[in-house]
Amino acid sequence: MSNKDKSTLEDRFQGYIIDLVILTTLLFTLGYVIEAIFPFQDPTVTDFSDTFMLVSVLLIPFVYHGYFDGIKGGQTIGRKSAKTKLLRNNGGKVTFIRAGLRGLVRYFALFACMWLWWMTDGRTIIDRMFDTKVIKLPK
Repeated sequence: MSNKDKSTLEDRFQGYIIDLVILTTLLFTLGYVIEAIFPFQDPTVTDFSDTFMLVSVLLIPFVYHGYFDGIKGGQTIGRKSAKTKLLRNNGGKVTFIRAGLRGLVRYFALFACMWLWWMTDGRTIIDRMFDTKVIKLPK
């Protein structure tokens, strides 16, 4: 990957924040709807709404990234605004499953020290796990 193709930390962070806001908004909206349908009764009892929200926290990011990064060609809404694109390391398209799993790991394993693992080829530890790379698109 040439230097002109590498996405910068700022590019990735911009896309990440936009996607995080979208996913958080979806989850909070869904939470309010579920709470309205199944009102909170007893804090000691795990009910349907708790289970549904847990599944949603896993399913919504998986489907979001699977759809946009896998089916729609490697650009979530955040990546599109940051003008970056997710590809397989060999330059091919990312599958729905790989993109969805990568998205889940991205949100649940993102912590400050992760950026210390940024390698000179511009790929993070998550890129290495899923054999992907994020490139910068021309303006």
